[in-house]
Amino acid sequence: MKKRLACLAVLLPLAACSHPDCPPAGVRVEYQDRVVETQRPCKVEAPAKPAPVGSLPADYKAIAFILKAKLVEYEGDGKWADKMIAALDSCTQEDE
Repeated sequence: MKKRLACLAVLLPLAACSHPDCPPAGVRVEYQDRVVETQRPCKVEAPAKPAPVGSLPADYKAIAFILKAKLVEYEGDGKWADKMIAALDSCTQEDE
């Protein structure tokens, strides 16, 4: 009987600390709100890139003509660069 009382006397104070919501003594818990940016999915598909140049001819004038045509294909009005910028702009607009 004395052993049981001695065990209870030792275990009861320990049982109070075993509860998961009970912080250890001397610890103060504070909750703070913070704003965190998260990614949101973008439903816009990237426009198809123009075909690669391939092998270049030996003639410098032909090379200049091909490179100019490729530059227009990328940078011309309404071409790939404009489509890509429009796609990125639609994905990065802030919701109101």
